[in-house]
Amino acid sequence: MTDLNVKKCPIERDASSIDVLLAEVLRKSTKLERFCKIKVDSSAKLQAIYLGQFKHEKEVAEAKAKAAEEAAKEAAELEAN
Repeated sequence: MTDLNVKKCPIERDASSIDVLLAEVLRKSTKLERFCKIKVDSSAKLQAIYLGQFKHEKEVAEAKAKAAEEAAKEAAELEAN
């Protein structure tokens, strides 16, 4: 699949702009040449890469925060005993 057209899709309504939606789609399908009548160029592909990096860093930060919270709970339980 190299050409995709989306109209009134729930995913489209959640995206803040067509560029963000295009970046989300390009993360999944890198062979796309046109999306919603917009030709996919190198800047769109770079946005997809940066979006992927941003989401990965966000997931890692959330995982670290959760691990730190669990470690603090365990330490508090050990001190209580």
